Amino acid sequence: MRLYKIFQEIMREVDKVWKEIRKEEIKKLIEKIISSPRIFIAGEGRTGLVGKMFGIRLLHLGKEVFFVGDPLTPSFEEEDLLLIFSGRGEKERFLPLINRAKRLGGEVILVTGNPSTPLLQFCSSYILLPQSVKSLNPSVSSQPLNSLFEQSLFFLLESMIFLLYQNLHISEEEMLRRHANL
Repeated sequence: MRLYKIFQEIMREVDKVWKEIRKEEIKKLIEKIISSPRIFIAGEGRTGLVGKMFGIRLLHLGKEVFFVGDPLTPSFEEEDLLLIFSGRGEKERFLPLINRAKRLGGEVILVTGNPSTPLLQFCSSYILLPQSVKSLNPSVSSQPLNSLFEQSLFFLLESMIFLLYQNLHISEEEMLRRHANL
């Protein structure tokens, strides 16, 4: 079936990105997530939706999580963590958030597919999903637009949730108690 061949091609592309990710940076991010009192997530479009999915699972794991721009998001404070998800790492949108978070005493971690984004110099640290942004290099993917970055980000974040789930020794029953029930 043609659909299965497409699925295999997508997974080959994601696997290629995964093999190039610096795993030590992921370990640092997991440690920071565990130690941070509150986590704020920023992202736009489909990438932002993947970030929201990650935030929901962090909430299920007992973390205090907010999405930047949501009207119910409280003020950012010292020791909070700002996670920015952006394939291209566009400076105009995220630089004001980074500067404000740092001025308030927080830490900023960027997950991007752009090794040349000027945002890297302003963040506390970053994770690069190399060769995943088609708008920067059309040859990295046969898929439309920046689907490869969004898929790679999703699998990275889901893998991190699984590690957090194991390391924090939180039961599914406990997670279900924090799951939406209205």
